[in-house]
Amino acid sequence: MKINKRATSFVALFVFSTVTVWAQKSETYKDIIEKSFNLSLQKERTQAANLLVNSLKKESKKGVAQKDLLNALEKVITVFYSDKAQQIYEIGISLAWTDPTLALAKLTEAAQLEPGNFSIEAAAVRAMISANNCNLAAKNLESLKEMSDPLEDLHLLEAQVLLCNAKLESYKTMRPIQNLKRKDKLGLWWSLLEVEYFFKTGLLGNATELLNNLLKKWENYPEIYYWRHRIESELKQKSGESPQKYLTLCKSFSARQQRDFQRDPWLCRRTTEVENQLKKNNNSEI
Repeated sequence: MKINKRATSFVALFVFSTVTVWAQKSETYKDIIEKSFNLSLQKERTQAANLLVNSLKKESKKGVAQKDLLNALEKVITVFYSDKAQQIYEIGISLAWTDPTLALAKLTEAAQLEPGNFSIEAAAVRAMISANNCNLAAKNLESLKEMSDPLEDLHLLEAQVLLCNAKLESYKTMRPIQNLKRKDKLGLWWSLLEVEYFFKTGLLGNATELLNNLLKKWENYPEIYYWRHRIESELKQKSGESPQKYLTLCKSFSARQQRDFQRDPWLCRRTTEVENQLKKNNNSEI
């Protein structure tokens, strides 16, 4: 019996295509996570991150898959491949409280050893903000967006960079209002950004109300008292306890607290400003 080679080839192609399509359709988000982790083990961080980011775009924003993919993405882009890079990063973090410029030098060194590590590069951007190098912070932020855009930490950092550069309208457009209701540290930092936005746009009443709400949970967080002091000065009110409370809390902030709240690049960076203001006002407490 003669067999039609063209028909046989067609059937084979059809079967292969069907199997291929079925395999593609059957690939779950868990398979994507496993692939990304395998790529990460091979130090292919960018490829692993891109795989997860593309998968995130296809999943529902409220499903379990979205949460698992985000957790996987955070692990992939923050894992350290080199002990030396991690050691230099830790030195940079420890210096950030006392010397942002030297901290930035160390973080830059760590980033050269391990490019694409979000922990290193985000810390470097925060050090730039702390040193008031806002333009450089904005420039470096762009490279982070490519593989970490879905992360909450990146959105917070972007908002901090926008306010550092006085881009108030851009901040207003991107800020997630729902985060102001959060009771965790992320909610604290977003609320303080909102206080700064209100202050810079002249909405002092709104800023004061938000600060009063923050005091209910975060009564020992220095930046709350910094902004209360700024509002009092703007309204030409007599300086109350806020400036001295700010300075006292900053002086007593432990090394562990400094690390726990390191995502606030302005934390206790303005002690000299407040001290000079009190001296100018002939405050006997200084």
